[in-house]
Amino acid sequence: MRKLIKFSFIALIVATISLPASAQTFDGARFDDAIKRMNVAPAQEEQVRMIIIDGFTERLKILQVAGFEAGKKPSLQQLLKVRDPIKTSRKNTEAALSTLLSAQQVNTYRQIMEESRANLRDYLVKKHK
Repeated sequence: MRKLIKFSFIALIVATISLPASAQTFDGARFDDAIKRMNVAPAQEEQVRMIIIDGFTERLKILQVAGFEAGKKPSLQQLLKVRDPIKTSRKNTEAALSTLLSAQQVNTYRQIMEESRANLRDYLVKKHK
């Protein structure tokens, strides 16, 4: 099971880097959908938006610093180098969101992120057929 989780994480990183540059930018339409699904109050929306964008930007920077390049398959060493910082960044994003949102809203955020990762895995499978 642990190997499957590790493989899934590595596949996700590879998928992110393999996407065209246009897909590596923050998608405002998907964000708006997520805000609706999380039932975020209008007064909280801007703060939530900044937390999510900051986390997204931080994770992209981690990948860039590790030498990841769009369209190029990363080395195992690069993948291992980013595993912990990416995990920490995700946890920090969730922690920041939990100061603003209810537990139910944070759980919805987690669901949305898992759906996003699943869609990315599906994209990769189709791309490599």
